[in-house]
Amino acid sequence: METFNGAQFKMSEEMQILGNTPTPPIFIVDGLDVGVFASVDDAVLQLEAVDVNNGEYSSYDAEGRSLRLTTDGERVIAQLAETEPSHADELSTVLRDFLKAVGIDGVDDSSCDLKCLVEISRKFIYSPPRFWPFRKRPKA
Repeated sequence: METFNGAQFKMSEEMQILGNTPTPPIFIVDGLDVGVFASVDDAVLQLEAVDVNNGEYSSYDAEGRSLRLTTDGERVIAQLAETEPSHADELSTVLRDFLKAVGIDGVDDSSCDLKCLVEISRKFIYSPPRFWPFRKRPKA
């Protein structure tokens, strides 16, 4: 049994194997839109459960590992879906297209690999307000 915030739970075998530690930034892809987030927590705040349930997003960590998006009611949960970065080429293509679309030069250069593309993408990291959408602001 593991303890988290005072609650006990049994880690699934999958969670034990994966360690469930995505490498930031986190990339959420919805068609031609790419969201770049500093953390999994920031990323899931921007996702709607109905869209996750409809399979509208692809998601990756900075190494090109796929993330599994699930829901618990209206809450969205993101976890690593794999230990090896088997989607690195896919993420490279997505990031290259995204960066070209926003006017970044040099991303077609073959020497700009996934690590290079991820570093360039960091300038687009979005950090949602901490109180959005359902948290009450503390009284001053």
